[in-house]
Amino acid sequence: MRRALYVLGQLSDEHIEWLIAKGKRARAPAGHVLITEGAANEFVYIVLDGTLGIYVNANGREMKVAERGAGDILGEMSFIEDLPASATVKAERESILFTMPKTLLADHLAVDRDFAARFYRGIAISLSYRLREAMDQHAAGREDADGEELDPNVLDKVYLAGLRFDRIVRRMMAD
Repeated sequence: MRRALYVLGQLSDEHIEWLIAKGKRARAPAGHVLITEGAANEFVYIVLDGTLGIYVNANGREMKVAERGAGDILGEMSFIEDLPASATVKAERESILFTMPKTLLADHLAVDRDFAARFYRGIAISLSYRLREAMDQHAAGREDADGEELDPNVLDKVYLAGLRFDRIVRRMMAD
């Protein structure tokens, strides 16, 4: 399940239009570092196309812990916590991203309560499912568990979220 869908499924069409109007498309060539572990990050990203690797420093060694692709959201944890990034994110192959400056997003969240409530709910759902998935993987003793089951309330919004993601991709790719 692509994490951005949890957020997009909570937002209204008006909110999606605001994101499209204020966000930018960016290309990341293979090997490009978007987020550096321990450093401040200026953007929240949605992957439109491509593959990004998630790396953490483990006893002085860089260790790949996950991959993210189209429809995934990145930088949301450091945005929510206002802390340095917990991992390094690199483009595994050329990737296209939707970028939203954290300051612009924070300013809009501060003045649009409906947007804020929906956005934060979507982020909370996304992080909750990510935690459940990690616990399931740990309990199963493997890193590739795919037993993620969605709450029926979330499923109701997935189709609409998929349409919204497609709208963002089409508009960002047309520029």
